[in-house]
Amino acid sequence: MTVATLRRCAAALDVRLDTVPRWRGTDLARLLDDDHAALQAAWADRLRQWGWEVRVEVSFNHYGDRGRVDLLAWHTAYRILVVGEIKSELVDAQGLLGPLDVKVRLGSSLAAAAGWARPTVVVPLVVIRDGSTARSRLARFAPLFASFVHRGREAVGCLRHPERVTGGMLILSDLRTAGEARATRLGGQRVRLRKRGSSTGGRAKGRLPRAGGT
Repeated sequence: MTVATLRRCAAALDVRLDTVPRWRGTDLARLLDDDHAALQAAWADRLRQWGWEVRVEVSFNHYGDRGRVDLLAWHTAYRILVVGEIKSELVDAQGLLGPLDVKVRLGSSLAAAAGWARPTVVVPLVVIRDGSTARSRLARFAPLFASFVHRGREAVGCLRHPERVTGGMLILSDLRTAGEARATRLGGQRVRLRKRGSSTGGRAKGRLPRAGGT
């Protein structure tokens, strides 16, 4: 019996049929979670290097709005709050952007709970593991991400120089381990990462890439 036949049978009974792929005996969800954690740790480390205070896995419950923020970053000098989401795979664009909008709206409450001052601006940051599938989905759902005006290395520049921030930031990254020195792609550009304490792609020149558009 084919998968299509099974799905038709399930649909007739108003039943949802989920498949759970495994790779070498390991649940792929666990592998994706490992990628998520690695990206989260790496970007938290770099934000701290660039002068941000960072909290990870920040939970909240505000008048019925519940959730968890992957990265919450605060810049004291500019009183900017960044609400960051890390995605190892872009599966559901609406499922990403809807909850993220709620978190941005609750930015002042999140900052207060963290012991920070009231932010002058709250901006969203989305970091997605780079890959052909992610790029294809971003291109397909481009109108949904129109408010993310800083992309790729331009977004990295805004994180290093917060005075440039004017809106949401979107970064495609295959950065896996904090402090790892190797060649990688960051927002569509191949760069050489340095050891801990160095910047990421800060001196490369050329046209700024836009995630989903390159």
